[in-house]
Amino acid sequence: MRRTPALALSLMMCTASYAHSQTKLNRGLQLDATGSVRIANLVGSVKVTGWKRDSVAVRGVLGKGNQFFMGGGHGGMKLFIEGADERNPAPSEIEVMVPMGAKVWVKTATAKIDVTGVTGSLDLYVVSGDISVNGNPAD
Repeated sequence: MRRTPALALSLMMCTASYAHSQTKLNRGLQLDATGSVRIANLVGSVKVTGWKRDSVAVRGVLGKGNQFFMGGGHGGMKLFIEGADERNPAPSEIEVMVPMGAKVWVKTATAKIDVTGVTGSLDLYVVSGDISVNGNPAD
């Protein structure tokens, strides 16, 4: 297949524009093995994975105009995504690694929630989306 320079340039500009509209996310904080984590991401997806560390790590991609906030201490923390347009926020995709025994609370509107390997308690809330839990949570 033969490509013209104009087509190649057009494809590169579309890719650059899409990549520019999103912000990559990579943050972390220490948390006790049985600490609490509150997560809010209204649109997109939230993947929570239990691991054998005393910390929380967050990776992902924020939608255009969205801001990420994270804070707390060793016993508990909160992390959330706030959209520039509250009525129509851009989707954000986040992956959160938590201590296996952590108590996890997730709230979304239309985001998919996927939880794996958490043995602490779970409180998962979604208005219209899918929830998937793999493992053996306490409740």
